Amino acid sequence: MDSHQQLEYANLFHICNEDPENHLRTIRNSFASGKHMQQAAGDAGLFKQFLPEQLTASVSQQPHSSLPWQILANSVANDSPLQDEAWAFLTRFPPKLPHPVTSAQLAAFEISIWCLILNNKNRLNQMCTSPAGLYLLDILVDQDRHPHWQRESILYRIISHILSNGYAEILIKRAVLLGYRSIYFAVDAMSRESSGAEDPTLFPTLYLITRLIAKHLHQQISTMDKFNISEPDLTLVTYLSESFKLVISLLYTRYERFVMLQNESSQKLDIVHVFQRYYHDSSLATSEVLLLLSILHSRIPRKTLVQKSPISPESFYELCEAIGGVKRECVHFITFASHLYPATQDIVRNTEGGLSVILSQCNIDDFNPYLREVSVLCIRYLLQNNPDNQAFVANLNPMGISKSEILEEVGYDSQIDDNGKVKLVPKNRPQ
Repeated sequence: MDSHQQLEYANLFHICNEDPENHLRTIRNSFASGKHMQQAAGDAGLFKQFLPEQLTASVSQQPHSSLPWQILANSVANDSPLQDEAWAFLTRFPPKLPHPVTSAQLAAFEISIWCLILNNKNRLNQMCTSPAGLYLLDILVDQDRHPHWQRESILYRIISHILSNGYAEILIKRAVLLGYRSIYFAVDAMSRESSGAEDPTLFPTLYLITRLIAKHLHQQISTMDKFNISEPDLTLVTYLSESFKLVISLLYTRYERFVMLQNESSQKLDIVHVFQRYYHDSSLATSEVLLLLSILHSRIPRKTLVQKSPISPESFYELCEAIGGVKRECVHFITFASHLYPATQDIVRNTEGGLSVILSQCNIDDFNPYLREVSVLCIRYLLQNNPDNQAFVANLNPMGISKSEILEEVGYDSQIDDNGKVKLVPKNRPQ
């Protein structure tokens, strides 16, 4: 019986090009009959020549058929006896598998990978560590090559599986290489992952993401001409900004859940001691975040309700809106790091303008709601039990007062008296 089916498959493979759509559909549907049909197709040479040729043709000939990719998915489904052979084909190096060119092809590819790695940690490890495996991972994570494709929910299961098995850092590094949309996708996938709250080893990866995104944003903002902001520039900044805000939120959420679980546990850990091993990762991120905050402070104006002169040109205003909230999240991160790692206090002070730029955020900014409140809390942690930081703030002298259009309208002005205090005086009258 099996030899008969093997001959039938061999014949289908041979005549497939005569009526490719019908024959490919027949092969795809036949695998629903069970493992014996999968095995017969494998014995007939499914992965030796037929399917590799069909996959290549599907991305080079119009119309781009998804049937060969669906055959791949069906051939490895349900603990198929062909899984090892399929995996060997997929992980050849240099890769023989072409990139999918339609969302339907990608969806079938995602199902194939899910079937192959779900219950096989060796394959998962190979996908996340070997050159051929990383090629497959890049196909999955790459949101920049085809940003408008619909991604199936199965992809988030794959990413969740990768994260829960300790490959978060690899995932992020691949996303950074692929582009800003891929970065956002990876961070978003991490935020959907609910397991592992009791495991603090994710935090170095979160610090790494924070550092990398902050660096990218800093480079982008520092080289951008406010009078010549293109649509691609605006899109890039938007994705990076949203990714940055998402990862800081994830950082706080994970820490809160970790602390809650520790409080409920009968075997409590010394949280400060647990996180101390990640201080180096945090310090690197803190330095990048401070640089980002400094460039934002110098180049992105504040917005207030009483502001009368509009921010122009319009494209620059759109940039300010796109990057809105990032200043606040920069301060949020420094607050978190200062609370968890007291040595962060010295990093901020020893960074040129570090403490000053934090103090300068104690203002209302409608682009960054609650920035003032977050900054006050941050300053508290930066000064706590740190005489050098306290002395720095104590020795500050007023440099001047920003003029207020509202005060001028009602006939008042603000001045600094001999004691360094600010007071209101009627306009055009001596102090």
